[in-house]
Amino acid sequence: YFIGYVMSEGIINNLIGKEKFNKYQNYIEKYSGSAILIFNLFPLASSVLSLMAGMVRYKIKKFWFFSILGLSIKYLALIFLFNWLFF
Repeated sequence: YFIGYVMSEGIINNLIGKEKFNKYQNYIEKYSGSAILIFNLFPLASSVLSLMAGMVRYKIKKFWFFSILGLSIKYLALIFLFNWLFF
């Protein structure tokens, strides 16, 4: 999140282009918290969305809330799954 947040608009445009940036910005604005929550349930996907959320200056409190909620659900599900399978 913080890497995307501190990037200047010029760097962002050079990396992904203005059109893709606008597309990602619209996506995050449209799905906001639910997208962050769902992406945190899958490995590696959360880091990509976190970078994008930082680039579009998504609110940090909402970002952390949905990230922690999604990661908590993922790890609790893994704990219960391994407990059920091996014990």
